[in-house]
Amino acid sequence: LTNGVRRFYRSTRPSSASAWSTPLQLSDLATAQQAGGPALGNDGTLYFHAQRGPLQLFTAAPAGSGFEQPVAIEELGAGFDDTQPHVDASATHLVFVRQGRIVEATR
Repeated sequence: LTNGVRRFYRSTRPSSASAWSTPLQLSDLATAQQAGGPALGNDGTLYFHAQRGPLQLFTAAPAGSGFEQPVAIEELGAGFDDTQPHVDASATHLVFVRQGRIVEATR
């Protein structure tokens, strides 16, 4: 949190035996709203939660060295606080927390 803005950062490494790079701010995802719970899908899509009314789940597709504009996962929006998304390798199974309970969604 810097000056009221929540920031996401990215760090990479060429192999699991290598050191992590210096974290770089993802300025295209900066938000003054409550946000967090970042998780990466196998295709590089970022899953996270942010507050737009209740906490909602969002995705942001990779674009160059950053991400495209976040898109709400509307089909899961039920007016509850949804946080901490985790997606499986096929991106067809999503586990997240809704109102303090673990919830699963599939496509």
